[in-house]
Amino acid sequence: MKRYEWFSFAMTALALTLLLGCQSASSGSGSSGDNGSGTGDANQNSDDGTGSGGDNSGDGDANENDNSADNSNDNGNDNDGGGDDQPELTQAQQEAVDAVVSSLASLAATLGAAAEAANPPSGGGSAGEFDCPAISFSDGAITLDYGDGCSPILYPDLTVSGSVSGEVSLQEQTIALTFEDFTVENDVINGTIDASFAREAGIITLEASIDLALDSDSAIVGDITVLIDEQTGEITITTGQVAISEGGTTYETTLTDVHFDPVGTGTILPDSGSASFELSDSSGTTEIAITFTQQTPVDLTVLVSVNGGPSIPVTLTDF
Repeated sequence: MKRYEWFSFAMTALALTLLLGCQSASSGSGSSGDNGSGTGDANQNSDDGTGSGGDNSGDGDANENDNSADNSNDNGNDNDGGGDDQPELTQAQQEAVDAVVSSLASLAATLGAAAEAANPPSGGGSAGEFDCPAISFSDGAITLDYGDGCSPILYPDLTVSGSVSGEVSLQEQTIALTFEDFTVENDVINGTIDASFAREAGIITLEASIDLALDSDSAIVGDITVLIDEQTGEITITTGQVAISEGGTTYETTLTDVHFDPVGTGTILPDSGSASFELSDSSGTTEIAITFTQQTPVDLTVLVSVNGGPSIPVTLTDF
Protein backbone atom coordinates (compact mmCIF):
# COMPACT_ATOMS: atom_id res chain seq x y z
CA MET A 1 0.00 0.00 0.00
CA LYS A 2 1.28 3.42 -0.85
CA ARG A 3 2.10 5.86 1.91
CA TYR A 4 -0.66 8.33 1.08
CA GLU A 5 -3.21 5.49 0.96
CA TRP A 6 -2.12 4.31 4.40
CA PHE A 7 -2.38 7.83 5.74
CA SER A 8 -5.89 8.24 4.30
CA PHE A 9 -6.98 4.92 5.82
CA ALA A 10 -5.59 5.92 9.22
CA MET A 11 -7.39 9.28 9.17
CA THR A 12 -10.70 7.61 8.26
CA ALA A 13 -10.34 5.14 11.14
CA LEU A 14 -9.55 7.96 13.55
CA ALA A 15 -12.62 9.91 12.44
CA LEU A 16 -14.87 6.87 12.95
CA THR A 17 -13.38 6.29 16.41
CA LEU A 18 -14.01 9.89 17.43
CA LEU A 19 -17.57 9.78 16.08
CA LEU A 20 -18.39 6.58 18.00
CA GLY A 21 -16.85 8.05 21.15
CA CYS A 22 -19.04 11.17 20.96
CA GLN A 23 -22.20 9.08 20.52
CA SER A 24 -21.23 6.97 23.54
CA ALA A 25 -20.66 10.07 25.69
CA SER A 26 -23.98 11.54 24.59
CA SER A 27 -25.84 8.34 25.43
CA GLY A 28 -24.10 8.09 28.81
CA SER A 29 -24.93 11.68 29.70
CA GLY A 30 -28.62 11.09 28.97
CA SER A 31 -28.66 7.94 31.04
CA SER A 32 -26.98 9.71 33.89
CA GLY A 33 -29.74 12.33 33.79
CA ASP A 34 -32.47 9.66 33.77
CA ASN A 35 -30.95 7.54 36.50
CA GLY A 36 -30.23 10.61 38.58
CA SER A 37 -33.85 11.82 38.55
CA GLY A 38 -34.92 12.96 41.98
CA THR A 39 -31.35 13.54 43.25
CA GLY A 40 -30.23 17.09 43.77
CA ASP A 41 -26.61 16.48 42.60
CA ALA A 42 -27.59 14.94 39.27
CA ASN A 43 -29.97 17.84 38.56
CA GLN A 44 -27.34 20.42 39.37
CA ASN A 45 -24.64 18.67 37.26
CA SER A 46 -26.81 18.48 34.11
CA ASP A 47 -25.76 21.60 32.26
CA ASP A 48 -26.49 20.65 28.66
CA GLY A 49 -29.72 19.91 26.85
CA THR A 50 -29.34 16.16 27.30
CA GLY A 51 -29.81 16.60 31.07
CA SER A 52 -32.95 18.71 30.84
CA GLY A 53 -35.15 15.65 30.97
CA GLY A 54 -33.40 14.70 34.19
CA ASP A 55 -34.03 18.17 35.58
CA ASN A 56 -37.77 18.02 34.90
CA SER A 57 -38.09 14.53 36.26
CA GLY A 58 -36.03 15.39 39.32
CA ASP A 59 -38.06 18.50 40.04
CA GLY A 60 -41.32 16.62 39.75
CA ASP A 61 -40.13 13.91 42.13
CA ALA A 62 -38.82 16.48 44.57
CA ASN A 63 -42.15 18.31 44.49
CA GLU A 64 -44.01 15.10 45.10
CA ASN A 65 -41.75 14.34 48.05
CA ASP A 66 -42.24 17.83 49.45
CA ASN A 67 -46.04 17.64 49.11
CA SER A 68 -46.08 14.20 50.66
CA ALA A 69 -44.01 15.47 53.58
CA ASP A 70 -46.29 18.49 54.02
CA ASN A 71 -49.43 16.36 53.98
CA SER A 72 -47.92 13.89 56.38
CA ASN A 73 -46.93 16.65 58.78
CA ASP A 74 -50.35 18.33 58.58
CA ASN A 75 -52.16 15.08 59.34
CA GLY A 76 -49.76 14.33 62.12
CA ASN A 77 -50.40 17.71 63.76
CA ASP A 78 -54.14 17.26 63.50
CA ASN A 79 -54.01 13.84 65.03
CA ASP A 80 -51.52 14.68 67.73
CA GLY A 81 -53.06 18.04 68.55
CA GLY A 82 -56.51 16.59 69.15
CA GLY A 83 -58.16 19.82 68.08
CA ASP A 84 -61.58 18.15 67.89
CA ASP A 85 -61.34 16.62 71.37
CA GLN A 86 -62.62 18.67 74.29
CA PRO A 87 -60.65 18.44 77.54
CA GLU A 88 -62.61 17.02 80.45
CA LEU A 89 -62.92 18.21 84.03
CA THR A 90 -61.53 16.11 86.83
CA GLN A 91 -64.07 14.46 89.11
CA ALA A 92 -63.37 17.04 91.83
CA GLN A 93 -63.88 19.91 89.37
CA GLN A 94 -67.14 18.43 88.07
CA GLU A 95 -68.44 17.97 91.62
CA ALA A 96 -67.52 21.56 92.47
CA VAL A 97 -69.32 22.96 89.42
CA ASP A 98 -72.42 20.88 90.22
CA ALA A 99 -72.40 22.04 93.86
CA VAL A 100 -72.12 25.73 92.98
CA VAL A 101 -74.86 25.69 90.33
CA SER A 102 -77.22 23.60 92.48
CA SER A 103 -76.80 26.03 95.38
CA LEU A 104 -77.50 29.02 93.15
CA ALA A 105 -80.72 27.42 91.92
CA SER A 106 -81.89 26.92 95.52
CA LEU A 107 -80.92 30.50 96.34
CA ALA A 108 -83.04 31.78 93.44
CA ALA A 109 -86.09 30.02 94.88
CA THR A 110 -85.68 31.75 98.24
CA LEU A 111 -85.25 35.15 96.55
CA GLY A 112 -88.69 34.79 94.99
CA ALA A 113 -90.14 34.40 98.47
CA ALA A 114 -88.14 37.42 99.67
CA ALA A 115 -89.57 39.50 96.81
CA GLU A 116 -93.12 38.60 97.88
CA ALA A 117 -92.31 39.46 101.47
CA ALA A 118 -90.99 42.86 100.38
CA ASN A 119 -94.37 43.64 98.78
CA PRO A 120 -96.95 42.22 101.19
CA PRO A 121 -100.65 42.69 100.49
CA SER A 122 -102.37 44.92 102.99
CA GLY A 123 -104.61 42.89 105.29
CA GLY A 124 -103.08 39.57 104.24
CA GLY A 125 -104.35 37.34 101.45
CA SER A 126 -102.46 36.16 98.39
CA ALA A 127 -99.66 37.97 96.59
CA GLY A 128 -101.47 37.75 93.25
CA GLU A 129 -104.38 36.14 91.51
CA PHE A 130 -103.18 32.71 92.66
CA ASP A 131 -103.48 31.63 96.29
CA CYS A 132 -99.86 30.44 96.44
CA PRO A 133 -98.46 31.25 98.83
CA ALA A 134 -101.14 32.19 101.32
CA ILE A 135 -99.78 35.33 102.98
CA SER A 136 -100.69 36.72 106.37
CA PHE A 137 -99.29 40.13 107.31
CA SER A 138 -100.09 42.06 110.44
CA ASP A 139 -98.15 44.58 112.52
CA GLY A 140 -94.97 43.79 110.64
CA ALA A 141 -95.20 40.04 111.11
CA ILE A 142 -95.44 38.06 107.91
CA THR A 143 -95.99 34.40 107.01
CA LEU A 144 -95.87 32.84 103.56
CA ASP A 145 -97.52 29.42 103.63
CA TYR A 146 -97.01 27.09 100.67
CA GLY A 147 -98.80 24.22 102.39
CA ASP A 148 -98.10 20.73 101.11
CA GLY A 149 -97.14 22.07 97.72
CA CYS A 150 -98.30 24.65 95.20
CA SER A 151 -96.96 26.64 92.24
CA PRO A 152 -96.23 30.32 93.07
CA ILE A 153 -96.95 33.06 90.59
CA LEU A 154 -93.21 33.68 90.23
CA TYR A 155 -92.51 29.94 89.65
CA PRO A 156 -95.53 28.59 87.76
CA ASP A 157 -93.69 25.45 86.60
CA LEU A 158 -92.28 24.51 90.01
CA THR A 159 -93.79 22.96 93.12
CA VAL A 160 -92.98 24.69 96.40
CA SER A 161 -93.99 23.61 99.91
CA GLY A 162 -93.18 24.64 103.48
CA SER A 163 -93.31 28.10 104.97
CA VAL A 164 -91.46 31.37 105.40
CA SER A 165 -92.01 33.69 108.37
CA GLY A 166 -90.44 36.86 109.68
CA GLU A 167 -90.61 40.60 110.10
CA VAL A 168 -91.15 43.28 107.49
CA SER A 169 -90.72 47.01 108.08
CA LEU A 170 -92.22 48.99 105.25
CA GLN A 171 -91.07 52.22 106.87
CA GLU A 172 -87.44 51.18 107.27
CA GLN A 173 -87.64 48.95 104.21
CA THR A 174 -86.11 45.88 105.81
CA ILE A 175 -87.05 42.22 105.95
CA ALA A 176 -85.86 39.41 108.20
CA LEU A 177 -87.06 36.00 107.00
CA THR A 178 -86.74 32.46 108.33
CA PHE A 179 -87.23 29.49 105.99
CA GLU A 180 -88.62 26.33 107.56
CA ASP A 181 -88.55 23.20 105.42
CA PHE A 182 -88.96 25.43 102.39
CA THR A 183 -88.96 22.79 99.67
CA VAL A 184 -88.51 23.38 95.93
CA GLU A 185 -88.72 20.31 93.71
CA ASN A 186 -87.69 18.09 96.66
CA ASP A 187 -84.74 20.34 97.67
CA VAL A 188 -85.23 21.30 101.32
CA ILE A 189 -83.99 24.73 102.45
CA ASN A 190 -83.72 26.07 106.01
CA GLY A 191 -82.14 29.30 107.20
CA THR A 192 -82.40 33.06 107.07
CA ILE A 193 -82.31 36.06 104.75
CA ASP A 194 -81.89 39.55 106.20
CA ALA A 195 -82.14 42.39 103.73
CA SER A 196 -82.82 46.02 103.08
CA PHE A 197 -84.97 46.68 100.06
CA ALA A 198 -86.16 49.41 97.72
CA ARG A 199 -88.99 49.39 95.19
CA GLU A 200 -88.87 51.62 92.12
CA ALA A 201 -90.52 51.33 88.70
CA GLY A 202 -91.52 47.73 89.28
CA ILE A 203 -88.02 46.63 90.34
CA ILE A 204 -87.25 45.40 93.87
CA THR A 205 -83.63 45.83 94.93
CA LEU A 206 -82.36 43.70 97.80
CA GLU A 207 -79.11 44.13 99.69
CA ALA A 208 -79.14 40.79 101.45
CA SER A 209 -77.18 38.66 103.88
CA ILE A 210 -77.98 34.99 103.43
CA ASP A 211 -77.39 31.97 105.67
CA LEU A 212 -79.13 28.96 104.17
CA ALA A 213 -78.73 25.23 104.76
CA LEU A 214 -79.48 23.22 101.62
CA ASP A 215 -80.44 19.62 102.34
CA SER A 216 -78.27 17.91 104.94
CA ASP A 217 -74.67 18.56 103.87
CA SER A 218 -74.61 21.81 101.89
CA ALA A 219 -75.04 25.51 102.59
CA ILE A 220 -74.68 28.96 101.09
CA VAL A 221 -73.63 31.95 103.22
CA GLY A 222 -72.68 35.49 102.21
CA ASP A 223 -73.79 38.88 100.87
CA ILE A 224 -75.52 39.61 97.58
CA THR A 225 -77.17 42.45 95.68
CA VAL A 226 -80.32 41.40 93.82
CA LEU A 227 -82.72 42.97 91.31
CA ILE A 228 -86.19 41.40 90.97
CA ASP A 229 -88.67 42.40 88.27
CA GLU A 230 -92.14 42.34 89.81
CA GLN A 231 -93.82 41.98 86.43
CA THR A 232 -91.76 39.21 84.83
CA GLY A 233 -90.36 37.53 87.95
CA GLU A 234 -86.81 37.75 86.55
CA ILE A 235 -84.04 37.73 89.16
CA THR A 236 -80.52 39.10 88.73
CA ILE A 237 -77.78 38.71 91.31
CA THR A 238 -75.70 41.67 90.17
CA THR A 239 -72.86 41.09 92.64
CA GLY A 240 -72.20 38.59 95.37
CA GLN A 241 -69.55 37.05 97.60
CA VAL A 242 -70.77 33.74 99.00
CA ALA A 243 -69.30 30.63 100.57
CA ILE A 244 -70.87 27.51 99.09
CA SER A 245 -70.15 24.29 100.94
CA GLU A 246 -70.99 20.70 100.17
CA GLY A 247 -69.69 17.48 101.68
CA GLY A 248 -67.12 19.29 103.82
CA THR A 249 -65.66 21.34 100.94
CA THR A 250 -66.19 25.10 100.72
CA TYR A 251 -66.03 27.19 97.55
CA GLU A 252 -65.55 30.93 98.04
CA THR A 253 -67.57 32.16 95.08
CA THR A 254 -67.87 35.48 93.27
CA LEU A 255 -71.17 36.09 91.48
CA THR A 256 -71.53 38.55 88.59
CA ASP A 257 -74.85 39.36 86.87
CA VAL A 258 -76.29 35.88 87.42
CA HIS A 259 -79.75 36.02 85.81
CA PHE A 260 -82.72 33.73 86.36
CA ASP A 261 -86.00 33.69 84.41
CA PRO A 262 -88.23 31.12 86.14
CA VAL A 263 -91.36 32.09 84.19
CA GLY A 264 -89.64 32.21 80.81
CA THR A 265 -87.49 29.07 81.17
CA GLY A 266 -89.63 27.03 83.56
CA THR A 267 -86.60 26.38 85.77
CA ILE A 268 -84.54 28.12 88.44
CA LEU A 269 -81.28 27.59 86.57
CA PRO A 270 -79.39 30.72 85.46
CA ASP A 271 -79.41 31.68 81.78
CA SER A 272 -76.62 34.29 81.86
CA GLY A 273 -73.91 35.66 84.13
CA SER A 274 -70.95 34.00 85.80
CA ALA A 275 -69.70 32.40 89.00
CA SER A 276 -66.01 31.96 89.80
CA PHE A 277 -64.24 30.24 92.67
CA GLU A 278 -61.06 28.49 93.73
CA LEU A 279 -60.79 24.74 94.24
CA SER A 280 -58.02 23.61 96.58
CA ASP A 281 -56.85 20.03 96.95
CA SER A 282 -53.63 18.06 97.40
CA SER A 283 -52.44 19.05 93.92
CA GLY A 284 -52.78 22.79 94.58
CA THR A 285 -55.30 25.55 93.86
CA THR A 286 -57.36 25.69 90.69
CA GLU A 287 -59.33 28.73 89.49
CA ILE A 288 -62.67 27.80 87.95
CA ALA A 289 -65.02 30.17 86.14
CA ILE A 290 -68.57 29.12 85.18
CA THR A 291 -70.46 31.03 82.49
CA PHE A 292 -74.21 30.53 82.13
CA THR A 293 -75.93 30.77 78.74
CA GLN A 294 -79.44 30.47 77.36
CA GLN A 295 -78.69 26.78 76.81
CA THR A 296 -78.16 26.14 80.52
CA PRO A 297 -81.87 25.78 81.42
CA VAL A 298 -82.46 23.85 78.19
CA ASP A 299 -79.81 21.11 78.22
CA LEU A 300 -78.00 21.63 81.55
CA THR A 301 -74.85 22.88 79.81
CA VAL A 302 -72.53 25.54 81.21
CA LEU A 303 -69.20 26.87 79.97
CA VAL A 304 -66.26 26.25 82.29
CA SER A 305 -62.77 27.76 82.20
CA VAL A 306 -59.97 26.26 84.30
CA ASN A 307 -57.04 28.48 85.32
CA GLY A 308 -57.94 31.09 82.71
CA GLY A 309 -57.96 28.56 79.86
CA PRO A 310 -60.53 28.34 77.07
CA SER A 311 -64.15 27.78 78.09
CA ILE A 312 -65.42 24.28 77.43
CA PRO A 313 -69.03 23.03 77.52
CA VAL A 314 -69.79 20.94 80.60
CA THR A 315 -73.03 19.10 81.32
CA LEU A 316 -74.34 19.37 84.86
CA THR A 317 -74.86 15.98 86.46
CA ASP A 318 -76.53 16.86 89.77
CA PHE A 319 -79.94 17.78 88.34
